[in-house]
Amino acid sequence: MDAQPNETNDSRFWRRGAEAELCRILGDPTRLSIVVALAPGPLAVGELCQRLEVPQSTTSRHLKILRDHGLVMATRDAQRVLYSLKDRHLLKVVDTLSRYLAWSEQGGSQRPSWSMS
Repeated sequence: MDAQPNETNDSRFWRRGAEAELCRILGDPTRLSIVVALAPGPLAVGELCQRLEVPQSTTSRHLKILRDHGLVMATRDAQRVLYSLKDRHLLKVVDTLSRYLAWSEQGGSQRPSWSMS
């Protein structure tokens, strides 16, 4: 991939590091499941636990990681804290991963129609 006109090696390296960190965060099945569960809209911890069939302590720990990395936000609604995606663009990343895996499972012999090049 060619560098952008004013992009330095340092900025490209930093960007790759940030991309790798995002992949690491989404690489956990529980965190990825939380992101997908939040796609339709905000949910409380208890609702996430029920949908994912994961203990509250586990769900809360993963929500904290997602919040600390700016992927999820929390808002108070009366007695509950609701969690939602901070930016819905994250769902495009998840969708691309899903489509890549589906393509790969089918043998990946032809360039996928959604390919970037």
